[in-house]
Amino acid sequence: MRNLRVYFFVILTFVIGSAFVISADPIDQIVSSLEKFTSSQIQEKVFVHTDKPFYAAGDTIWYKAYTVDARENLPTNLSGVLYVDLLNEKDSVFSSQRIKLIAGMGNAQIALPIDIKPGNYTMYAYTNWMKNYDRSFFFKKQFTIANPFAKEAALTTAGSKDVELGFFPEGGDLVAGIRSVIAFKAAGADGMGINLKGNIVDEAGQKVIDFSTEHFGMGITAMVPEAGKKYMAQVTEGPGAGLNIALPLAKTEGYVLAVRNRDTAGVTVKVTASAGLVSDKELLLVLQSNGEIQHVTKFKSQQVSNILVPRSKLTTGIVQLTLFSGTTPLAERLIFINQDDQLRASITSNKTTYATREATELDLKVLNKAGQPVLGSFSVSVVDEEKVKSDEQLEENILTNLLLTSELKGTIEKPGYYFNKKNEEAGRHLDALLLTQGW
Repeated sequence: MRNLRVYFFVILTFVIGSAFVISADPIDQIVSSLEKFTSSQIQEKVFVHTDKPFYAAGDTIWYKAYTVDARENLPTNLSGVLYVDLLNEKDSVFSSQRIKLIAGMGNAQIALPIDIKPGNYTMYAYTNWMKNYDRSFFFKKQFTIANPFAKEAALTTAGSKDVELGFFPEGGDLVAGIRSVIAFKAAGADGMGINLKGNIVDEAGQKVIDFSTEHFGMGITAMVPEAGKKYMAQVTEGPGAGLNIALPLAKTEGYVLAVRNRDTAGVTVKVTASAGLVSDKELLLVLQSNGEIQHVTKFKSQQVSNILVPRSKLTTGIVQLTLFSGTTPLAERLIFINQDDQLRASITSNKTTYATREATELDLKVLNKAGQPVLGSFSVSVVDEEKVKSDEQLEENILTNLLLTSELKGTIEKPGYYFNKKNEEAGRHLDALLLTQGW
């Protein structure tokens, strides 16, 4: 739960500042400083399970909160109090609660008055300790509260013709003469993705490549930039048609990363260097997750280097790849690893149909990947599916929150989509998400 770029910058500051008292080996310096940083800078995450995805005047918001150590996603006793705020559309505090945490967990409820103003509300949850870090990583959940009895029965909606379009080269930089993958994202004023098409042209107005959004306003294209040339993205179709966005200027020399994360054997990383950087200089490729280094590869600075990182060495979640020369970062990007080691939960009932207000017995079974039962604390929400409709395969849950959304900034639409095994495109679209919102 952090801005990963800033996180690693701080670690490198530790490295440089303490280099005179530790090993001269860059790997030893990075590992030592990372361990020192993570042991002294414990970070928390919060997930709040609410009983419904939307509410009406007179309802009660029932919820259970889970506070975990960001490194292992296990309950933590670091904080004893959780702050839960409910804000209206004008960012005015409608409700503010302090709940007691026991073993990192707590529960409470918020009663909604019958005269509550309808609209879109946002719940924030955080501890005092979390205030030491970027507040954009507080737990955040948005939902609608309806009130058919209010004078203003129609809900306000966010929306605008304003378009924000950003381009993000894989690895961080465009480098002249080297093919680079470029991810892009188009969003409206409400932060939600929008669909559009366009072209990338050079300074003479000549078309280089076209681009088109694929999923939630995101897409991926590729090009080989030329030295000294400036490039422009022109939106030709969809919201923002006629908009021109300057692409990042290509560096004359540098390194480009190209990562393939779909092979079962491992993650393939292709490192391409400018001709002037080819030498016997040693480079390091470091993969780390939640402050723990999981793999390091040493190699010479050749024009093209292909590295295979065994998937077995990586843990589930976001993994950061950084290319170093000594302790200087040269390129970096994020990937997501899914080892399919999440818990398997199932619920069975003693009957298939019940009479009104008849007692219901439910059996909850939770198993690990090996099929062994696990001990834990759980929360279950029971609703009338005819009245409370939601697509659990797309919406946020504790799995998507702890492994994905709590690690990234900005709005992430329907995060459950990226964990749907039936969707063959989910992995590619998740990669586009990390390329555009990973920094």
